[in-house]
Amino acid sequence: SNRLTGTMPSELGWMRDLVELNLSKNSLVGTLPDDFFSLPRLESLILSWNGFTGDIPSDMNYEDDPFEDDDEYDPPDYIWTGVPRLECLALDHNHFEGTIRPDMLLGVSPTIKVLDLSDNELTGTLPAQIGLLKKLGKLNLSYNDLDGPLPTEIGELSSIVKINMTANAFTGTPPEKLCGMFTGIFGCDGLLCPPGTFHPDGAANERGACRPCPDKDDDDDEYIPLSAVLGRTNCDAVEFVDGDMNGDGHLDEREILRLIYAATNGENWGDAFMDWPDIKVDKCNLAGVNCKDTLVTKIDLREATLCANAAGNQAGSPERCPGLPGELGLLAHLEVLDLSRSTFLLGTIPTELGLLKTLRVLDLSSCTSMEGSIPSEIGQVTSLRVLNLAESSFTGTLPDTIGNLRMLEKINIGLNKLHGTLPSTLGGLESIREILLSRAHLGGTLPSELGNLRSLENLELYGNDFIGTIPDMSNASALKRIDCFNNKLTGQFPSSLASISQIQIVHLKNNRLTGTLPENLGNLPLLSWLDVSNNNLVGTIPPSLGTITSLRDIRMGGNKIHGPVPESLCSNTRVNAGRTRQFGCDAVICPLGTFSGIGYATDSDGGECKECLEGETTQYLGSRLCRTFTQRDFLSMFFDAMSGEEWSDDQKKGWKDENLSECEWAGVSCDEEGKVDGLEFPISGSSWDPNTY
Repeated sequence: SNRLTGTMPSELGWMRDLVELNLSKNSLVGTLPDDFFSLPRLESLILSWNGFTGDIPSDMNYEDDPFEDDDEYDPPDYIWTGVPRLECLALDHNHFEGTIRPDMLLGVSPTIKVLDLSDNELTGTLPAQIGLLKKLGKLNLSYNDLDGPLPTEIGELSSIVKINMTANAFTGTPPEKLCGMFTGIFGCDGLLCPPGTFHPDGAANERGACRPCPDKDDDDDEYIPLSAVLGRTNCDAVEFVDGDMNGDGHLDEREILRLIYAATNGENWGDAFMDWPDIKVDKCNLAGVNCKDTLVTKIDLREATLCANAAGNQAGSPERCPGLPGELGLLAHLEVLDLSRSTFLLGTIPTELGLLKTLRVLDLSSCTSMEGSIPSEIGQVTSLRVLNLAESSFTGTLPDTIGNLRMLEKINIGLNKLHGTLPSTLGGLESIREILLSRAHLGGTLPSELGNLRSLENLELYGNDFIGTIPDMSNASALKRIDCFNNKLTGQFPSSLASISQIQIVHLKNNRLTGTLPENLGNLPLLSWLDVSNNNLVGTIPPSLGTITSLRDIRMGGNKIHGPVPESLCSNTRVNAGRTRQFGCDAVICPLGTFSGIGYATDSDGGECKECLEGETTQYLGSRLCRTFTQRDFLSMFFDAMSGEEWSDDQKKGWKDENLSECEWAGVSCDEEGKVDGLEFPISGSSWDPNTY
């Protein structure tokens, strides 16, 4: 494949030591020169996919002389005897015409192993001399204009393992001896479809049997049997049905199962599934298949290695393993489809799955090689209870139609490559208990409709790019866990969570939440884990948290929280693995002037709250590092501690304005050197003067 053009130079015949010549997939034209056939060492000649024309070179003076059908036959000298070591001859996908000459077959008969003349314009009959090619393993004569009956001598190809003679005009029947070399469920049909039938591949194979084809007679507009042509590849009057093993044009459940097998490299699924290709084995006796009243209701192929090759690795490409066929949608009684952990499975989710009106469980999780979008047709499977597509490579957006699944109890599409936002139609999932969409590359704001899901117990949205506020969840009265860790959520800590008595886990770490923690968080009797670290929360820790007997983990570092730390937490030996016995309040949150990598003390090496170096300190409790602070920093801390956002506009004018010096903030006065020397802060009419202290 080098974009070569022009004709084949006769000088190639001078390369007497040439062993292999491969000029495939170029734009070479013209005929093959006779001088070319004087290469005594040539073993492989591959000229496929070019534009060569003319006859395949032969000795035109050759007259058919009788030959004896035995191993002692010694052909006379002809053109093709000039390449006495030739094992592979590939002239396919060109424009060669004329006939296959007996002398060519005679010349290559002692050595040839691969002969590919497919996709040309060859005519005439196949010479009986084909039977002399005793070493021939692969023969491809498909897509030519060869005709007549197949010679019986073709049955003498004792080494043949692969043969394709389809899409010609051969007549009669294949020799029984040749059919016998290819054992299989299709018999001779596996070589060439018999007269009156067709198959897109010209022969029965994994795609299905040869299907009857009526041939329309344009003169009398009547259907008559197709002419006696073998290996027909098309039929204008009939559509071929993939997987149709008996040629009746319809797929039953057994044929659909076999089609799944064929489309996912079933021969490499594993020993437990060896019966799948045998159409005679009852569908209900197949490994991984369950039936009710003789109807397929469950397919569980978790133990099958879908889309593997013989070496146990991935098949490689969709051409070798197309993936799940759309005909799956014809299994009208299917209730469970579980292909989870099929890491080699290729292809997309068939849109035809929307036809499965009784499907309750669809599990394609950990199918890491599947791709494409989640089809909107999934919203038609209104019987669905569990939709698990997690840990795969699906793209696109969450279809709005998911909101139609009113019986859905669990949806898990985490760890995918989606984009877009959560559709507001999720509010229609009136039976939903678990929404698991972590690390799915979703963004945008959280729809307020989430707060209306009264059956929702587990809301897992961590590791996305959600922005905006957490919606009011007070109507989600069954909620036990909310995990929005590592997003970009803003606004106040959702006070509605404090009213949900069932809640056990609140994980809102690594966001941009502001405001204070609700005082009534302590009213949650089942709360066991509270992690709001690395936000912008201010104020103090509600003392009521120390009264929750179920509380086991509390993490609040990385905020703007100040003391005091409630004694009820410092003495609670159940929280944070009981480290309060050793570290006291430090096990809850590091005090001012100290730091820790996680904001509190642990019993691991170097896990205690370390004191800052001289000249450095921390601004808030639970700091992860120390630094030198300016008077501006301390004023900012003072503003937060005194709930400055609640001051009047005049009192907080200029505070924290990055474009103003702190000396310009309302109520702050400085000396000539810019050092704060006074602070007017009205609390019951009082003011503070640093010179009096």
